[in-house]
Parts: sequence; structure tokens; C-alpha cells
Amino acid sequence: MTDLYSKLLRFFDTEFSAPRRNPVSVPDKLLMFSDTEFSAPRRNPVSVPDELRQRFDVLVHMNAHHTAPKGTSMATSGLCGCIGGYIDNPDTSTFFHYDRLSASMIDLVIRHEVSNKTTRVHFFVPGEWQKDPDGKYEMQPKSEYSDRMLAASVSRIRSMGVECVFHCYDETRRSGDDYMARSQGTAWIDKNGQLSAEGMPIRTTDRKTGAKPSGNDGPS
Repeated sequence: MTDLYSKLLRFFDTEFSAPRRNPVSVPDKLLMFSDTEFSAPRRNPVSVPDELRQRFDVLVHMNAHHTAPKGTSMATSGLCGCIGGYIDNPDTSTFFHYDRLSASMIDLVIRHEVSNKTTRVHFFVPGEWQKDPDGKYEMQPKSEYSDRMLAASVSRIRSMGVECVFHCYDETRRSGDDYMARSQGTAWIDKNGQLSAEGMPIRTTDRKTGAKPSGNDGPS
């Protein structure tokens, strides 16, 4: 704030204290100043992938998956309409992140990594707000994902007696600082086996979403 105040003082001293041959109006000068000071990107912004890369052993990028021994921390971010997933096996963990046109690749991962020994399969998909019979809002998976794109994978998982759980993230979340927009659709598993979506720990009892709003708040 002090630095900005000093810049403003110098700006007014140099721009308005002496006459100019081709003077520019005060409003125009202020617009030029605001454009250069406030519209430019922040210096050295910390990207979400870089932050996750520092905190986790493996960062899974789009259209990729990774299988590692239990105790390996993994994360993915910026799902933004993509499908993320975590396959919980007794000795290994698999994290994946595929765009919506690559559902067939997800099915291949399921075929290779899921067996009747698998504990659970988690999917991270875009959600939409729905009102339950009590009038409370709850985020549910978009049906185009749970009922269509992933139908074959879900059927295969359940045919082996393995539990399949959907967790939602909010595609519409935005902020004045684009950090919040870029961080939506983030999921990870830490070294202790704690799975989280959108920074919120997922309990094994969760069955609908791992990114629930606080209280009974619905969409704004």
C-alpha cells in the first residue's frame, strides 16, 4: 500500500505540476495509470500445478494416469469439465485425469487396474445443484457423466462387486483473482491415504460428493 501511495504521489507530481504541449486530460491519465498498475499480471504468480508439485510425489496431468505403491502422494488439478479418478487397491493407488472425450481411455484403466480385490473406485466429475425433498441444496454429479460417459466403466466396476463413488466439483466457481478459477477441480491422496477433493477431506462414508458446501447453503 505504501509503495502504491508513493507511485501515485510521483505520478501526480510529474504529470500535473508542469504544463504540457499536448496535454492529456486527468481522467485519461488516470486510466493509463490504472491500466499499467492494476491490469498487468502479478509478478511471479504461484501456479496451482507448481504448488502441488512441491507438496506431492506425483502430479498427474490431463489425459494421463499413474499407478504407485501405497504411501505415494498424488494429485491432479484443473479438471475443468474433465473426469478424475482414484482406484484404491490393497497395495497400489491409481490416479487418473482424462478429458470428457477420452472415456474409452478411462475404461481401459479400469480394465487393467480394477479387480475383485479393489477396495473402492472414486470418480471426480462436474456437479450441479439440486434441491432435495427437504428444500436443501446438494451438489449431485451431472447425469451426462454418471449415466452416460462413465456408464460402461461403472457397470464393469460393479459387476466385480467393487464399490463406485462419485464426488463433485463446481465448474462455475470463479474469483476476482483467477487462482480460485484455476484451482477448481483439484483432487489428491496424501502419504497417509487421505483422499481430498477441492481441499476437503473425503470420508469413507461419503457417497455423493466430497466437496459439500458449509451448512445448507445452495447456489447463489
